[in-house]
Amino acid sequence: MAEADPHEIDMLRRALVSRYDGTLSAEDVEAAVDQARGELERRASLDEFLTVFVQRRAEELLAERARERGIDLAHVTQVLFVDDANTGRSHVAAVIANGRGGGLVRARSGGVTPGEQIRPEIQDLLRDRGFDPTEFTVTPMTGTLVLTSDLVVTMGLTEEEKVHMPTHGLHQVDWDDLTSLEGREDLDAAFEEIETRVSELVDALLEKDLATRAVDPEVEEELRRVIEELHDPDRG
Repeated sequence: MAEADPHEIDMLRRALVSRYDGTLSAEDVEAAVDQARGELERRASLDEFLTVFVQRRAEELLAERARERGIDLAHVTQVLFVDDANTGRSHVAAVIANGRGGGLVRARSGGVTPGEQIRPEIQDLLRDRGFDPTEFTVTPMTGTLVLTSDLVVTMGLTEEEKVHMPTHGLHQVDWDDLTSLEGREDLDAAFEEIETRVSELVDALLEKDLATRAVDPEVEEELRRVIEELHDPDRG
């Protein structure tokens, strides 16, 4: 009998709660993950990649639950904004995308080398724009976070920071020229700059459905390896 890594399961649960926010409840997600974990741990003999299979089974269960309630999940496009620390611009981009997407685009954010908390000036910026910054937490980029997304947007990463994700089955956009918000005094102008870029992206996504895709198992394995090496350079 295998056992899934509790930390990975917790990260998966949080990622799916964020993904289905507004369509299915956190209780629905937790029940699906628990059921999937119970089913697979009884049958599996190896721990490796067990969380990925739990994710797949949980999403099947959630899709069934959504169909029972007349909810169509196929038209909700999941976007992940990734920057270096996940303490500023990626949160701002996710906030704008969720507001612009009208429930048809759901956005999350993550950091390659995550900091400790959203910077105070960014919290003030979000608060001034009518958002509660306590709802946002710094999140490390993980394979689960990427693979539960339809589109990954990297924001101003250096070549050393950037994760070169396998492209088969995944959609990726690189915003290499997007300026960092750290140290900038004109945060209102910076917000508008990100808002323009994100709004154009969301409008394009609403015209083109990216949700239907299949991820090759080899891509999953490669992505897991790349991210593990990113967070632990000594492994490479």
